[in-house]
Amino acid sequence: MHRQIPAGPNGLRPRATPEAPRLAEVVAAVESARSLDTEDVPPRLLADEVVALLRVVSQLHGMALARLARVDAHGVAALESGSSTAAWLRHHSGLPSGQSADLVRTARTMQSSLPTTANALADGTITVHHARTIARTARALDAAVSPAEQGAVVAEVESVMLEVGRAVDAGSLTGFAARVRQVVDPDGALADAERAHERRWLSTATTIDGMVSIDGLLDGEAGAVLLTALAGATTPRGPADHRSAGQRRADALVEICGHALDTGQSLQSGGVRPHLLVTTPLATVLGREQTVDPDNAVAELPWTGPLTDQAVRRLACDAEVTRIIVDPPSQPIDIGRATRTVPAHLRHALNVRDRGCVAEGCDRPPAWSEAHHIVHWAEGGSTSLSNLVLLCRPHHRKVHDAGWQFVERGGCWRLVPPPDQRLRYPLTAPASADPGTDQRPDEVGDPGRYRPEQQLSGAGEEPRPNGDP
Repeated sequence: MHRQIPAGPNGLRPRATPEAPRLAEVVAAVESARSLDTEDVPPRLLADEVVALLRVVSQLHGMALARLARVDAHGVAALESGSSTAAWLRHHSGLPSGQSADLVRTARTMQSSLPTTANALADGTITVHHARTIARTARALDAAVSPAEQGAVVAEVESVMLEVGRAVDAGSLTGFAARVRQVVDPDGALADAERAHERRWLSTATTIDGMVSIDGLLDGEAGAVLLTALAGATTPRGPADHRSAGQRRADALVEICGHALDTGQSLQSGGVRPHLLVTTPLATVLGREQTVDPDNAVAELPWTGPLTDQAVRRLACDAEVTRIIVDPPSQPIDIGRATRTVPAHLRHALNVRDRGCVAEGCDRPPAWSEAHHIVHWAEGGSTSLSNLVLLCRPHHRKVHDAGWQFVERGGCWRLVPPPDQRLRYPLTAPASADPGTDQRPDEVGDPGRYRPEQQLSGAGEEPRPNGDP
């Protein structure tokens, strides 16, 4: 059946091509290059020409952004069309709105504080994508340091990132930018990680033909756990395996879930931690500051890149740790035996003693909990029953990322919010409490008649300020 293709909207007008007499020679050179033969020349010569032309494209981008910064500074867009520079650029270039706005911000930043980056782009030694990444990083750090330090910090970061950018692709530079942010602005990196965690979601729905649709979004740490689990089950099963990559991932997810159900080991992260590889320098585990240096390592996950210091210390609470000593060029010269921070016998004792997460109002069981050192083992805290507690994953994040604190009640540790958030948790047991227990009935989710406004509405939910529904 012939399908009628819809006509374009009425009144469309092609974008005008303005005259630029000062660039006449550039336009003529492009037209001359277009006429060169590409069929009867060696492919190796064409390969060199591809690289040379893309370098010229970068140089042209540099020229365009230098002019764009001046156009923006003089308000040409507002005078000509009453619009923003980004909207003006979108209209005349045909670029998407987001990319147009990003180019305007990049031009402004290079003009004001990144002259070396502007020169590198003009020389064609980096691409416009490298320049955008450096500019975004500089803007983020501008807001993170004091005005007196901004110039020196941005200059140092620009120098390091340009050194890396001249040697790697733009995607790799984006990953390195996250490492720089982690070193220079750990609080900002933590805030980014928290925002990413808050954006997580997963939805499932049954389609009209009986299939199940899955969609969602995970933060870097959770995504690395998923990708690590899938990686081992997505390998093609020989030459006769004609499944697509998407089909192999779907089958792997079903196999992992089926194995967990068949063996009764689902949700056993509290017994044996997921085999998530975190590569981290000792300084991160010890909480020491680092300097910006392309050779300096930061904590990283194999699938999703840099990890915040707080996440490293949280994951290290109950994990296998392998010491690797490297020489200056980062070549391993000594690899120690992997040691587990919380051995199995202590984990069993924790399960019996704590019976689940020790956070006030939380009823998650041991299988949903992780071992946590009250005094971190990297700071000399002992791996002993007296220095260990069980925390569910959400409350484990609260300790490392949000400053929640431990208080002692009835000879047991309890996790409570910091003082400025402590809206419903008394630091001492109320007079009406049973002296034989360290919690009131409503604090442990008693289903009986004790159910104040602050009572959690469902098992496993986190406390809400002021008893908000």
